[in-house]
Amino acid sequence: MPEPSIINWLNNNIDDGDSPSYLYIADLANYHGFVTLGYCKSTEKSKISFNQEIGRIRYTTSLDEMITSRQDNIVLKDCWLLEQFLLIQVKDYKVVIPEFMQSRWKNYTETIKLPSIGESNFIEWIVDAARKVLINPYYGYELCLESLITSTRQRRLYDKVHSNWNT
Repeated sequence: MPEPSIINWLNNNIDDGDSPSYLYIADLANYHGFVTLGYCKSTEKSKISFNQEIGRIRYTTSLDEMITSRQDNIVLKDCWLLEQFLLIQVKDYKVVIPEFMQSRWKNYTETIKLPSIGESNFIEWIVDAARKVLINPYYGYELCLESLITSTRQRRLYDKVHSNWNT
């Protein structure tokens, strides 16, 4: 089963990759000052609200009028790509909480410690970055992929896919 990866994204070969989905930012339920980035299929929205580790949802792309007015449907593969890009951008704030790692909570690598000053600006910066990527997808995909590509194989495949976007 094709898991999300840069190669699989570029080959359009991710399980349920075309399923309507959304990206979210949520507080962690028992860790004040921490948030998590994640994505899920639109049909699985209840999984987030029943997830005991997740507290208040601060943002979802599915409720962002700036995005939804331009795109009817954001698919899972694009939410995954956006999440990976955002996690690179906030890497200095990522903190692995040992209890989450030990319990193998699926979002344990996506936990972010909010800065003590400017928390709302930090969240707004993440939201603005998500908007920039999703409102103009080809520009957004280029931005994400340029940040995420790490191997020659990925670069060659990206160059091939990218040339098709320009024709």
